[in-house]
Amino acid sequence: MRAPGIMSVAVRRMDGSIEINRSPIISLADRFPILRWPFFRGIIALGQALILGFKALNYSSAIAIADIDCQEDDTGILEKKKTVVKTESLSTWSVVGVILMTLVLGIGFFFLLPLYLTELMGKLYPSINTHTVIFNLVDGIIRVFFLLIYVVAISLIPEIKKVFQYHGAEHKSIFAYEAGLPLTVENAKQFPTLHPRCGTAFLLMVMIVAIFVFSLIPSDATLFTKITLRIGLLPLIAATSFELIKLAGESRNVIMRILIQPGLWLQRITTKEPDDKQLEVGIAALNAALSEYKPDSKDIII
Repeated sequence: MRAPGIMSVAVRRMDGSIEINRSPIISLADRFPILRWPFFRGIIALGQALILGFKALNYSSAIAIADIDCQEDDTGILEKKKTVVKTESLSTWSVVGVILMTLVLGIGFFFLLPLYLTELMGKLYPSINTHTVIFNLVDGIIRVFFLLIYVVAISLIPEIKKVFQYHGAEHKSIFAYEAGLPLTVENAKQFPTLHPRCGTAFLLMVMIVAIFVFSLIPSDATLFTKITLRIGLLPLIAATSFELIKLAGESRNVIMRILIQPGLWLQRITTKEPDDKQLEVGIAALNAALSEYKPDSKDIII
């Protein structure tokens, strides 16, 4: 969980306890106010989310390794000793390297491969290449199809299902907080797992916004030009999608609610109903993030 100026990670250990880690967040927007402006803030928030995500994974994996290293006694019972977890901070170059690799794979699979397949279809059906709207519509449909196939495929992995349950616990905890209720398991259980500001909704919004933005690129442009412009326009698409998701999360407008509905449908795959122990972890992480700050609910990033 993240609140202004702080990030918290809660991890369930093998002995049943919950390990909490808090770390401060240095906001670039505090140093450069222009980064708080619409569109600028979206790009910064997404980049920072990637970095914080890798740091959280680094910490949680260190917890897992520490627990695995605990030795069992002759009766096969896990020793009750408390293992001290030491995590090495990711170097700047390591973070940059992983993020770049992730971006290259993501852009290649979800943007460039659909473009290439659309070009091939255009050779079989020339009308696709002669109409810019049709070309980008076909490209967009393939892109969304790839996203759906990817999400459904990973949801079949048992361990990923547990991740999706924790995702649901995260959303329920946030809902309880936004409702002003005490953060307890019983209060959180009554809320849904689908949240309008979820990152899953953001991904689908990116795919939809891209269809409209890429429609500005003529279908008869060279493949190199299409690739170059698509990559160059991605920051604009991401920033626009961020603003739409943020607006939808705050608005009761019917049009905005309709706009985010596909993202909520997709969350039916990426969130699952958590059990009580998973809810405890979600609440522990949220409480840790709020322990030093009392932010407005809109500042919580999930």
